Amino acid sequence: MNNPGYVASARWWAEAFTADPKLADDLELSHRYEAACAAALAAAGQGADAGRLDDQGRARWRKQALEWLRADLLANGKLLASGKREARPLVRQRLRHWQGDQQLAGLRESAAVARLPADERDACQQLWAEAQALLSKAEAAE
Repeated sequence: MNNPGYVASARWWAEAFTADPKLADDLELSHRYEAACAAALAAAGQGADAGRLDDQGRARWRKQALEWLRADLLANGKLLASGKREARPLVRQRLRHWQGDQQLAGLRESAAVARLPADERDACQQLWAEAQALLSKAEAAE
């Protein structure tokens, strides 16, 4: 994402999802994932408009990013449970991407997460543990 206004982008996504929730639910289009990345980057102070965020504003965008990622994680879990032939490789690919996506580093990397308040740190660690568990299921032999 090469966007100087991640706060504006995350806000736009939130408004779009409120207006049309189906936009968020389409895993193929990855809109909710893109929104989570924008929110994570805003929370990390990236982009021209992030400088105006205070601690509370950054915490709000971290929470929103985690909510969007959790919703995508649940949707990927349902896809994997569907037993569809294409589900396993798709879920594997997506979750491996999550693990290396630098846009999510502020929510995933141990040094960044260690600087968060305890409740946020726990929420981040829980999300990534659940993502790893789902990835392990997707990687398991059929």
